[in-house]
Amino acid sequence: MVAAAADGLGAIDILVNNVAISDNRHFLEITEEEWRRTIDVTLSSPFFVSREVAKWMIANDRTGKILNIGSTSGFKGRLTAIAYTAAKGGVFNLTQSMAVQLAPYGIVVNQISPNMTGSPVGQGGVQPKPGRLQPRRARRPAAGNRQGRGLHGVGRRVVRRRRQPIRRRRHDGDGLVREARRTPGRKADARTGK
Repeated sequence: MVAAAADGLGAIDILVNNVAISDNRHFLEITEEEWRRTIDVTLSSPFFVSREVAKWMIANDRTGKILNIGSTSGFKGRLTAIAYTAAKGGVFNLTQSMAVQLAPYGIVVNQISPNMTGSPVGQGGVQPKPGRLQPRRARRPAAGNRQGRGLHGVGRRVVRRRRQPIRRRRHDGDGLVREARRTPGRKADARTGK
């Protein structure tokens, strides 16, 4: 496939991986077949096509670019589409590893992660269809949250404010790095850190 494309076009300078399918299933409802199909199309396809294009570029002493189309769903969960979000998270990490490993060959790898603006996906999640499992979020509002918004303690962490030193690295003219430490609310001298 890659050789035929290169022969037809003369060369391959850029690859755009823009392939995905969504399962639109809840974690407790998705079948193994739906899971595997979504992962294969959305994550495995960009991997295999990118690998073959990169091999061609290296063998033909060409530099180029690979652009993976991700999704904001790869960074945060959705009420439905468990396999899709997992696959798009995988595309994000695949892109980072490819970028590091292909940089020595002059192949630049990037990703863009568009969101479906104006759709329920862009508004925090798709509401489940009638007859499907209803998440707790849809049944009761969060404690102390009159609007009923929020994740009801899912993933919350207790954060304590402490006065910790802030470390800042300063480079002097000789290329040496000096650390300046200070406590929030107090200025520190860059040389002494006091």
